[in-house]
Amino acid sequence: MMKTMLVMMMVTVMTMMMVMLKMVLGWRMMMKMMIMMMMVTVMMMMMILGLEDDDDDDDGDTGVGG
Repeated sequence: MMKTMLVMMMVTVMTMMMVMLKMVLGWRMMMKMMIMMMMVTVMMMMMILGLEDDDDDDDGDTGVGG
């Protein structure tokens, strides 16, 4: 549940940053920034999902063994 909230918050922050970047920089620059941001977001999500071996929900919701 906590991880879902984290991901939702990240997506919301990204969307707001995209809107601000579009207003400031215009479309072409925004697309470049968006690709970079998506790569960073994927890396952060991998880190969050990788650090989950210490939480205490033992229902095995992830396919990855820790």
